[in-house]
Amino acid sequence: MAEATSPILLAAESLEVRYGVVQVLWGISFNVARGKVTCIIGSNGAGKTTTLNAIAGALPVKSGRIVLNGEDLARLPTYERVKRHINLVPEGRQLWP
Repeated sequence: MAEATSPILLAAESLEVRYGVVQVLWGISFNVARGKVTCIIGSNGAGKTTTLNAIAGALPVKSGRIVLNGEDLARLPTYERVKRHINLVPEGRQLWP
């Protein structure tokens, strides 16, 4: 695992995701700098939610890497990602009354 002083907290490297036989992400790569706010912006259907679902483990990654603090999470099950504080709360969910 990389030191906590690394400037990169999270890296997505050449992510590819499919819904069945339909490929929906092709080689997505980006870095999230430690201590910075990062936004994923794009038009409807661009793959923003799919990217976040893949990082959180809700969708399997066909190829590529998801690196958190130097550790590749791409093949870890969702519960292992949650242990590392990776999770996703979709919009529109009323978690509290």
